[in-house]
This record gives sequence, C-alpha cells and structure tokens, in this order.
Amino acid sequence: MAVQKAARAPYASTGSIISVIEKHRQVGLQTMSLQRLPQIGVSEALAPRTMRTLAFLGFYDENGKVTPEFDSLRKAPDHDFKPRLAALLREAYAPILEVLDPATATPLEVENAFRGFEPTGQLPRMVQLFMGLMIYADIMPEDRRTAGVGVRQPGARTGAGATGKKGEAARGSRPHKPASETRHETPQPPGNSHGADFTQAGGNTFVLLMPSGPEMTLTVKMDVMRTSVEDRNFIFKIVDELREFADRHQASGAKSAGMDGQAAEVSP
Repeated sequence: MAVQKAARAPYASTGSIISVIEKHRQVGLQTMSLQRLPQIGVSEALAPRTMRTLAFLGFYDENGKVTPEFDSLRKAPDHDFKPRLAALLREAYAPILEVLDPATATPLEVENAFRGFEPTGQLPRMVQLFMGLMIYADIMPEDRRTAGVGVRQPGARTGAGATGKKGEAARGSRPHKPASETRHETPQPPGNSHGADFTQAGGNTFVLLMPSGPEMTLTVKMDVMRTSVEDRNFIFKIVDELREFADRHQASGAKSAGMDGQAAEVSP
C-alpha cells in the first residue's frame, strides 16, 4: 500500500520492522498480530505502530495475513533478497521517491518530502524509518544519514584559525566580510513536539502520543453482556479523556480520529 499525500505515513522503529523481516525470512511468519509481535522482540508499546507500518509497507494485509509479495522473500536466494525487498519498499514509498533520489538525498530533503503526511508530530520518526529501511535494502548509502550536516561553503572563516598574516596584511583596508555560511537543518529528535495524536490501532486498542514524546496504549477487553453499566461508563470516560487530551494539544486544531479518519469508538 503506497503512502499518499494527506494520508498517514508509517513511523515505527526501523529495528522493529527489520526484526519482522529477518524473522519471517528465517521461520516464515504467515500471520501477524499485536499479541505476536512481542514474541519476536517488539515491545508492546511499539506493537500498534509496528502493525500499522507492516500494513502500509504491504507486508501483511488488514487481517494480519502475510501478502504473497512479502512471503516470497522467505524463499528468495541471498543474492536476490535485497533487490526484492527494495522493490517492495519502492512501491510502498512511491510518492516519496517521485520527488527525491535516495542515492543522493539529505535528511532535510527527506523531511521535506514527508511534510503533509499524518501524524505531523511523527515527522522525525517517518524520516528515520524511511532512511533506515532504504539503507537496509541497499537503496540508500549509509552516509546519507549525516549528509549536509555541518557543511560550510569554501572560503568560510572559522574561529581563531581564520586570523594570521593575511589578516594583518589587510589592516587599514576595508574589513573582510566572511563568506556566507550555509545552514543545514536536521530532523528533530524523536518526539511528538507538533502536538498530540490519538488513534485507534485496531479492535479496542487505542494509542495516545503526547507532545513531549510519551506514548500511552490502552487495550479494552470487555464482554458487553456481562459488564456493568458503571464499568462501561468508566471505560468510555477514560477513552473520552484521552481523545479530549489529544484535541487540546493538536497543533493543527483538527479533531483526533481513528485509523479511518472517524472518531474512535469502543466496540463490544
């Protein structure tokens, strides 16, 4: 499933996705779920975003069943494994690769390419995941992670080393104006500084991403026929408070929504 503008882009940790890729290649993971991810080393806190990312990348469908394309990697010979994986990633990230060349792109250029995707507060993580997977699949060189950071234009003066005989010879003449320095921005560190985000990860699991970085996952297991009115009201109150917290801290002022853009609801 290729990411599309105004859609949600994946932002799981690169390590979590690579763990799934390598584990599937070793033993064949025909199904995937929030409960199974911790069994292969993905923490419960990262499981919801990891499941969403696996679906975005086209590795598993919405029901957690492996796709034929991803399953084929399990039997691919070593020399063909990375090229096949690269083909899957190129398809999933097609809109991004239309505007940049991963072989030469800088972190800032990748960040700009992801602007407009949701959730906006996870932009740094989107960049990290994209670059991490591109490097793992040999699409992007390793040195692209730091490309363009701290680069100065030729002739720029730095510190005391810029003074000396040439400087003394210029005394009495018009002061030398240092060459302008090109400033390069780098992606923000992981966090949700652009605001809070409240999503329904699937079923009755809800994830609240807070502005300063913490992530809260709430999973509701309820037999509606046996649950008392008081208990149901308490559960709904908690979900409402999480949603209201996200609404108050949304940088864009937009209403928080579930995975399909509708308000998240607890089902029986």
